[in-house]
Amino acid sequence: MTIISRSALITDPSSTALDPITQLFAVTPDRSRYVACHNFSTAQAYSTGRLPNKVPEVVGNYAADAFVAPSGQYYVVIKAGVQRVRMDVANASTALHYSRNGVSSEVALDAYRNQ
Repeated sequence: MTIISRSALITDPSSTALDPITQLFAVTPDRSRYVACHNFSTAQAYSTGRLPNKVPEVVGNYAADAFVAPSGQYYVVIKAGVQRVRMDVANASTALHYSRNGVSSEVALDAYRNQ
């Protein structure tokens, strides 16, 4: 585990900062890069490799467009090749989520079977 701390006390009396400037850097476990951290716990998590991988896994998502019917029902239209499948959703947030991120294969297949 490698954590580097670099502290500098501002001694200039005209400065408005009263506290020392503390910066923590953590070296990743594979030693490929160092990361600036806000606190010791985050630095420790980076250096031991306990932080989750934040790269989203995209597994066959279909593009979708969000719509609202005149009755107020929100729905998305899933584009699967030349096929278009309508899927009703609970609210505007869900419709926008599917519009931005796409619809997974399992959800699209379930919507197609229930059509």
